[in-house]
Amino acid sequence: MKLATKITLFVPGTVNVNELNPGMQAKFTNIVQERFTEWFGGSTTIAAEGTYTAASGIVREPINMVSTFSNDTSKLPMVHALAADIAYEMGQECVAVEVNGQVEFVESIKAAAA
Repeated sequence: MKLATKITLFVPGTVNVNELNPGMQAKFTNIVQERFTEWFGGSTTIAAEGTYTAASGIVREPINMVSTFSNDTSKLPMVHALAADIAYEMGQECVAVEVNGQVEFVESIKAAAA
C-alpha cells in the first residue's frame, strides 16, 4: 500500500512568542497525535529545535513535528482548524502545517477573525 500524502503539524514549545511551556507543548502534542490517529490511522512524532525572527529578535524553541501519511485529503481542513486552535491557545501568531513538502503558516483563530 502506498500513501501519497504526508501531513505534518509543528507543535510549538513556547507561548506568547518566547516563553517556554513544556506542559502546553505536551498537551497539544498529545491532542495532535490522537486526532491524527483517529483521522488517518496513526502518527509519528519527532522532537526538534526551530528558530524564527520575532520583533524581539531571534526566537529559538523546541518543536514537536507530528506527522502522518494518508491518501485521504478530505480532513485537511480539520488539520488546519486544529493548527489555528493551537496557535490561539498558545498565544502564537501562527502554527506551521506541511503537506507534501509545502508549508503553510496557519494563523491563530483570533488573528483570522480580526
